[in-house]
Amino acid sequence: MSGFCADGRCCDRPCQGACETCAAAGSEGRCVPRLEGTLEPACAPFACDGVGSACPTGCETVHQCVSGHYCDTDAGQCLSERANGQQCATATECVSGFCADQVCCDGACSGSCDRCDLAGLLGQCSTVDAGDPGVPSCAPYVCNGAVPDCPITCGSGCPTGTFCSGTYCSAKRTLGLPCGGAAECSSGLCRDGVCCDSACDGKCQACSVAAGAPANGSCTMLSAAKVCRPAAGLCDVEERCIGGSACPVDGFGADGAACGTTQFGTWSVCDYGGVPCSIVGSRSRDRYDQVCHTGVCAQDTSTDTSSNGCLRDPEGATCGAATLGTWGACSFAGVCAQSGTRTRDNVALVCQDGGCAQVTAVESDSSGCARPTDGKSCAPSTFGVWSACSAPSIDNACLGSWDRVRTDWACDAGACGSSTAGETQPCPLAEGEQCASCYCDSDTCQSTCSWCAGGACVQGPNGDCNAC
Repeated sequence: MSGFCADGRCCDRPCQGACETCAAAGSEGRCVPRLEGTLEPACAPFACDGVGSACPTGCETVHQCVSGHYCDTDAGQCLSERANGQQCATATECVSGFCADQVCCDGACSGSCDRCDLAGLLGQCSTVDAGDPGVPSCAPYVCNGAVPDCPITCGSGCPTGTFCSGTYCSAKRTLGLPCGGAAECSSGLCRDGVCCDSACDGKCQACSVAAGAPANGSCTMLSAAKVCRPAAGLCDVEERCIGGSACPVDGFGADGAACGTTQFGTWSVCDYGGVPCSIVGSRSRDRYDQVCHTGVCAQDTSTDTSSNGCLRDPEGATCGAATLGTWGACSFAGVCAQSGTRTRDNVALVCQDGGCAQVTAVESDSSGCARPTDGKSCAPSTFGVWSACSAPSIDNACLGSWDRVRTDWACDAGACGSSTAGETQPCPLAEGEQCASCYCDSDTCQSTCSWCAGGACVQGPNGDCNAC
């Protein structure tokens, strides 16, 4: 989105300065200055000041120097810390963290009867010789050479300017020395672990180097680099001191800023808008974003819509109800066929080239085309040739017969079969044709014959008959 990646985070800008980061707690994704005191090797001996994005070129507090250095506030430079025994003005100048009697010391050395600048023991907090008046003075007592405090026991009641430090009364401590309570300090004020010059009770004030002051004992207004209220969560922002003693009013991160991981529901079934031949559809899923709302990280639910995964090829798919025509007449393969077929148009609606088109197909059916055909004539009858007119089998008849064979064709079990029979038709004998056997009268020796005359069989002598 932003096009920038810094410190392993997507960032609102390049964020390439040595003293800026895009991964600060509570400000992830925003390029902000690194905290005061952040060590960056490229900036040595300076540490980031908590304000600028580049390496600083000067310092105001010890926190703006790398380890082993202190801030010379007069020169604004980070200088190497001094070893015990070297001269010092403040504890920040010393490796030990203690400056007593103007030399770096191995301890606080804050009693009246101990010193850190004794000859031969420079830099070592040592008890002074017995009889030393002490600093501050133990009058009317003197140091006993055994304890660092004036030899006044607490049981006798500690005089003005001292406090009970256990067994002995010890001189109240001056500004900047460590303290455990107000009674230990000559100022009557103990803040940030040191005797302080004022109440110094604002969140943007400090009286010790450890708390952010440039020196111990002097209450100082903290710079804008000091975080006075850390971010309480991903939707909160840290507050820094802006010049006053109080910390600014608590503020929140921008509403709508991401504060957690986005999660997604399951994609729905692809929707093609009720158009059966549509090639591209869409699907949706719930999206759950964790975003800031008035300082609270809450869940926002929205819907993601996408056409990814909803591309299809509907070519040939049904896009409407089919329309059926009327069955036609049954068609049979032959006269004797007992099962036939009939057809009708089946008009289907199918997807073609992204549109719904009509496709007509012919539908065949045989269930409605059964019929009986046995005995049905399947071909014309055929006849043989008439025979010659034959004489009758009965004498004295002049009417003979013609004979021929007749073949009939009829359906049988779905096939065309044949059967034959004889056929006879009467025919007249020719005139004068013998129509009965001749016989001979042996007594008279006369031959008598029968012949056709006028359609009748007549008898008479037959001169041609020589039967006798």
